Amino acid sequence: TIDKGENHNIKKGMAVSTNAGLIGKISKTTKTTSEVKLLTTDDITFKVSVVIRSNDKEHYAILNGYDENNNLLKVSAIDKNTELNKGDVVLTSGLGQIPKGIYIGEVEKTEIDKYNIGKTIYIKPHQDFNNIKYVTILKGTN
Repeated sequence: TIDKGENHNIKKGMAVSTNAGLIGKISKTTKTTSEVKLLTTDDITFKVSVVIRSNDKEHYAILNGYDENNNLLKVSAIDKNTELNKGDVVLTSGLGQIPKGIYIGEVEKTEIDKYNIGKTIYIKPHQDFNNIKYVTILKGTN
């Protein structure tokens, strides 16, 4: 919960970041406070459109999970033949309410999904989600 709300023009869906990158988005507001739903949530309906930059190519996908045991974000909807490398940069895609180009993290590892159709990508976020002191609310371009 943060100490800014509707009185400060904060609205549901706005992106929330730190100097280390995107950490979540506003999920609920009151006149004077807002709740931030973190990227580490276990809510399966929480999704963020991302782009992975690899070898001068951009691959679009959906960030929609968290591996709590390894502290890695999960990204899906990538074709299994897509070549990605450890260290490839992951940014917001600009689709939806979140502005384009906000840093999220780097590819840590990839796995073929259980249906052998696509890949699950594990992202190492730059932000320590157990140590968040200051945040910035991004209003976007919409």
